[in-house]
Parts: sequence; C-alpha cells; structure tokens
Amino acid sequence: MRLIYNGILIGVIFGAATPALSADFQTRMIGGSVQLGGELVISIMPGDKTMPSNAKCSVEVPEPYSGHLELISSNCSAMKIQQAFEPIRDENGYAIPSTDVPYNLIVANENGQEVGRVNGIFPYNNQFSDLRIHIKDVKNPVSPGESFQAVVLGAGEPISESLLCRWATYGPVAFEPMSENKCSGRITALEPQGRDGDMNVEIVNLKDMHAVGYAISKIIVE
Repeated sequence: MRLIYNGILIGVIFGAATPALSADFQTRMIGGSVQLGGELVISIMPGDKTMPSNAKCSVEVPEPYSGHLELISSNCSAMKIQQAFEPIRDENGYAIPSTDVPYNLIVANENGQEVGRVNGIFPYNNQFSDLRIHIKDVKNPVSPGESFQAVVLGAGEPISESLLCRWATYGPVAFEPMSENKCSGRITALEPQGRDGDMNVEIVNLKDMHAVGYAISKIIVE
C-alpha cells in the first residue's frame, strides 16, 4: 500500500457509506460525490480515542487508486479531496471496473506518533455519475437553422481528450463535432418533425470502448 500524508485522503471518503472494520475515530462524509472528477469533503471526529490537537492524518490505499486522488484541503475537520477526471486503466490501457478498495487511515499527533486508526473498505467509482450536455445560450423553443455550441461536461469540467464521446441524435437536431474526441461541437436545429430534438452521448475509454458515463439532452424546435 502507498502511504499518503498530511490528510485523510481516501480512507474517510467512504466511511459513511461502508462500515469500518476497526475505528478509533469516527468519519463522516459531509459533502461531494464519489465519481470521476468528484470532490469530497470528509470530517474525522473523536471516537474511542480523542483527536489530538494539531493532528496529522494519513491513509494507506493500494495502487493504482492512491495515484488518482489529490488532496485539496488537509483540515481534518473538513478534508477536501478530488478524484481524477480520467478512469484508472490497467497495463493494457483498459478501464478497470469499479470495485471495493481497502483503506487504512492513520491519525498521528504533532510529533508524528500514531495515536489511532480507522480501516475498512470503500466502493471506488471508476465512472462519471454527474454528466451533462451543456448547450451554450440555448433558449427553447428554437427555430430551424439555429446553431449552438455544445460541450459534454463530467463533474462540471470538459471531458479529457483520452476519452471519446459517441453521439446519437433523434428528431430535428444534428451534431457536428469540433474536437478530436467529439466531446464538443455544434448542434443545429432542423425542420420540425412533430417531436423534440433528442441527443444521447456515451463517454467511453477509447482503448476498449468501456463506457464511463452517459448524458442526455434535447431541444424544442418550432
């Protein structure tokens, strides 16, 4: 396992979702989401043991998971961490499945001496759960021939170039890609067909076409 210092990082992320196997302290997720690109805010609280002043927190997690999380804030009462925006891949470039991952959280005093720990398992989500098609400046209903910039966002950010967006349109709407991974482009309203212009986007890992998310949107053409 890799030891990550100066914060709770992963161990407490999922403490609220999965019971710990051993706990000298309590953990609680107080905000955020478990997904690619997701930010989580976690709190460590006294349990069987008292939280020391100026505590230093660290966590052991196995590779490759430890390399895909970034510590944003090291405040033990409101830790903020961010999961990478790209899926974890194996040695062949294939996206690995979401799975349960063991963690071992260590709490130390200001001198670096361990005073307690929490260990257990958590569900690592190797997919997006917050995906949307952002259509800039659209105001429904729209007229035939109107065109708008569109971009697929994962956890609020543009999709990585290492991932591919596969579009499907139905009804009076067309999509023209303007980026290599087809995650941004222009949508154009076509002649009304008595139905909405529907758009579906599947986000996949290019190497193995493994889906890591799905987004939908529509326009109304009159």
